[in-house]
Amino acid sequence: MKILVIYYSQTGKTERAAKELADILKSRGAEVKQARIEPEEEKDYHTNITEAWKGVAAKIKLTLTDVLAYDLVCVGTPVWSSSPAPPVNGYLATCSGLKSKKAACFATYGGGSARSTLEKLRAQLEEKGAKVTGSLGIDSTRPFSDEVKDCIRDFAKNLC
Repeated sequence: MKILVIYYSQTGKTERAAKELADILKSRGAEVKQARIEPEEEKDYHTNITEAWKGVAAKIKLTLTDVLAYDLVCVGTPVWSSSPAPPVNGYLATCSGLKSKKAACFATYGGGSARSTLEKLRAQLEEKGAKVTGSLGIDSTRPFSDEVKDCIRDFAKNLC
């Protein structure tokens, strides 16, 4: 199974979760490509939160936007104002090849929960024709413990 794990991370927490997920999927025999979404411009915290709340799709640097070659696409984002980060919105706006593709999403959060963010990601993926098979919220306020790794491992088991 060919899997793309694509994510945006400003502080490194979502990147750490993406790496853990990719490593677990590889250990289960999947061929995994891990890619980072890069915005054309990094913005300050206040602007990021405001744009996330408004659902802005940030302009992104050229990245892997045609996912046709993958059996599964996993999209990761930090939770900002109960929403996906604008670079993730920008990626999904430009992404092609998702029709009838299996997809999953994960979000790291530092307060509240990831539910609203995951629902918005699911809606964006389904709007592109993807079949979302799973979602995971990861509390990034706790140390990256064995418990967190176990949650990611359980999530991965349901993907492949």
